[in-house]
Amino acid sequence: MTSKIIFVLFCFWTVLLQAQESSISLVSEVKKDTIRLKWFLKDFDQIQAVINFGYVIERAEIQGDMNPEMANFSGVEKFTFASNKGALQRITLEDTISAENRSVLDAFISKSKITNASSKDFAYALFTLQNAISKDLAEIAGLSYTDLKFDKNKIYAYRISIKGLNPFYARVNASEWTVYPKIEGVKLNLDKKKTVDLEWSAKQYTNFGFGYLIQKSLDEPKEGTFLTLRPYAPVKTDTEKEGKLDSYRDEDLTEGKFHFYRLTGLNYFGEPAMYSEWFKIFVPKSVNAEIFIDSIYMQDATRVVEGMAIPVGNGTLHIDKFLLEKSKFRDKDFELVAQQDFIDTNFRFVVPLVGTGDQFYYRVTAISSDKDSVFSNADYFFTLDQEPPGPVVMKSGKIDSSGIVQLLWTPPSDKDIKGYRIFRANALDEEFQEVNKELSPASAYIDKIRLDNLTSEVYYFVRAVDRNYNNSKNSDTLLVLKPDTIPPVVAYLYKPRVKDSAMHLTWSNSESVDVFQNYLIRQNEAGQIDTIFRWKDNATSYSDVNLFPGKACTYRIRTMDKSGNSSSGDVRKIYYEPGYRLPLKKVMALADREKKLIEISWEAPTENVFSYQIYKQEDDGKFTLIKTLESPEKLVFQDRVVAIGNRYRYYVKFITDKGIHSLPSTKIEVIY
Repeated sequence: MTSKIIFVLFCFWTVLLQAQESSISLVSEVKKDTIRLKWFLKDFDQIQAVINFGYVIERAEIQGDMNPEMANFSGVEKFTFASNKGALQRITLEDTISAENRSVLDAFISKSKITNASSKDFAYALFTLQNAISKDLAEIAGLSYTDLKFDKNKIYAYRISIKGLNPFYARVNASEWTVYPKIEGVKLNLDKKKTVDLEWSAKQYTNFGFGYLIQKSLDEPKEGTFLTLRPYAPVKTDTEKEGKLDSYRDEDLTEGKFHFYRLTGLNYFGEPAMYSEWFKIFVPKSVNAEIFIDSIYMQDATRVVEGMAIPVGNGTLHIDKFLLEKSKFRDKDFELVAQQDFIDTNFRFVVPLVGTGDQFYYRVTAISSDKDSVFSNADYFFTLDQEPPGPVVMKSGKIDSSGIVQLLWTPPSDKDIKGYRIFRANALDEEFQEVNKELSPASAYIDKIRLDNLTSEVYYFVRAVDRNYNNSKNSDTLLVLKPDTIPPVVAYLYKPRVKDSAMHLTWSNSESVDVFQNYLIRQNEAGQIDTIFRWKDNATSYSDVNLFPGKACTYRIRTMDKSGNSSSGDVRKIYYEPGYRLPLKKVMALADREKKLIEISWEAPTENVFSYQIYKQEDDGKFTLIKTLESPEKLVFQDRVVAIGNRYRYYVKFITDKGIHSLPSTKIEVIY
């Protein structure tokens, strides 16, 4: 307790209006005809020094902002307060001093000297708190002074001297009257219908005072009706949260009445000086009872709820009505079912039964005429649901190429659905099998099926199951088409045959019904691949005329279905030998008159060449062999047997190393 009070003293000590650098703190008040000073000493020994030896106070005039310690106190009038200890020791409680003041003075006027430090601290703390709110303690103990003779236009310095202490000073401007603030920010709260809490921030008024009187009246504001018989000083400890409001609690309430409160702040001279507005708060008539539900049961087509209100304490029940409420949850979302006026402490509600399977928490609330309420604990009651839910409406289903089936459906409107059962069959005339071992909680399901079979369809239906395991009717049956992952049967290619310089190809078409396109593909010895023919209809043959003499070709058929699946047939390889080779390419003839010759050139064929033969025609004569080149690497021939003005024509042939002749090349004409 001592540390708590000392902490409070420290809090207001640091914000006193005229706190000094010395160990003394002083407050002053200037009124029309009086200047009052009051000082707060720092410890037990300082207070005892004043009581033992009194004090001397001097006043001097100063100018402007002059420090009062610099004032000239020579020759000024002095006032001496003599030691009051003997007089204080002789007085009793029946004398003018109050019991509170006498109790805090005892430690300082006792003939037995106190030496214990904690006892001194405790005595000092009690004295200082009482001094902050008392009207007369400072006067009888020698801690205040009243100046009645002063010039209202002067500024004064006061010096107070106490034996054994350094003097301390006060500066007072007699023209600046003390003005006390209005107390604002007061809050009233009705706590649990049993107490009224007044809250305010006392810290902002500590410069002007430290104690409060609280006025209280019923029905209307009445001056002089005090809730507190002695001043109340807000007390806080150093462990309390910064900014916490100060408070006072009133537990003496009258139900059904308006309560009016006003704070009156005392200045440091113990006098009412600061006032708040009057505040009011209504204390409702409380339901002074506990509510209990005895039983809930079904009677024919109704639900019956019975119970009672048991009085609490000696107060009036104040019950105006009983309300019956229900909810799906134990502690929220209650809705009104029925109500009845209060007749006695027993209640009985009879309400229609909506249907089987209802599940509710019921509670009964007692309400006063002032809308105060007390409710019972929530009691749960249900009946077994015997009504199946509505049917499911199938929305969609699809199967991907991996055999994953995604089903969606619209659930029924029933609120007690526990889950769904999913059934599947490959045909409508088959027996449907349940595919899920546990109820599916969502209105969607993922199934896995095999695609490597001969059926292209799968069928599903769904049943809804409620919390009492009532099954709905089957939903409508949903047809889901499987994706085609089986390649078609390829068209069969027969052995090719050569006739009339063409490759004749024939085949028999695929028996698959979903064929989208057939492709006839050729690959030569150089690796070049070409689609030489494509068909969708019943075509069964094709003649390939783009052949390469002396070269082998391979042929095959690729068949594709409508789902993009494809298959390829056997490869047919055949060698084409017509007994000749294709003509040379890029045969050119250029006349060079300076060198007097015609140069014939050509591109080497892909065959192994044994020799080249150059044929020549002069004007309208016959073509004759003019040169055989047995050097296969040589691709140029120069004809020097030429004459100006003649026209010459040439062509070239080659003979392979196997003795096969090529066809003549294109004939080239040159005018020399």
